[in-house]
Amino acid sequence: MGEAGAAITLRAPEASDLKLFQNIREDAALQHQLLAYPKSPRVDDAAEWLARRQRAESTVFKVLALLDGEAVGFVQIADIHRLGGYGFLGIAVARPYWGKGYGRAGLLAILEHARTDLGLRKLMLYVRSDNEAAISLYKSADFRLIGTLSRHYFDGRQYHDVVLMERDLEGRH
Repeated sequence: MGEAGAAITLRAPEASDLKLFQNIREDAALQHQLLAYPKSPRVDDAAEWLARRQRAESTVFKVLALLDGEAVGFVQIADIHRLGGYGFLGIAVARPYWGKGYGRAGLLAILEHARTDLGLRKLMLYVRSDNEAAISLYKSADFRLIGTLSRHYFDGRQYHDVVLMERDLEGRH
């Protein structure tokens, strides 16, 4: 449950989710917050993007869904290093669902999934240093700041600092 009482489940993607993924990919401002480089969208772009994630052996991709099955976003753990027990977290909630606690609920769900189902010991993530809402969310879930990559991400107009954060899933700091 999120702060607003949001209930979220993690599930495999379905064909009906492609419209939501396409909307997220067409939201240039959101893509820049996700440290992605938006391209001009094509009709099949979301399907190709999803297929790449599902083919990647070192990536776990899950849909953030309401209890009725409606997709509100996604989470992924990429570059999973099984021997090292770590991976890189990414989370995106579509703009119409912001401020309802779904991001927090999804974050808590993927942390549990990473620890119990995937056997990971640590998750890391990159976030733009000016994304105060995301940084606050991650800190509230016990992520800690590791360092800053200066002028690391270019959004087409300016460079942004990016921070690296980590969360120990074994309860150690």
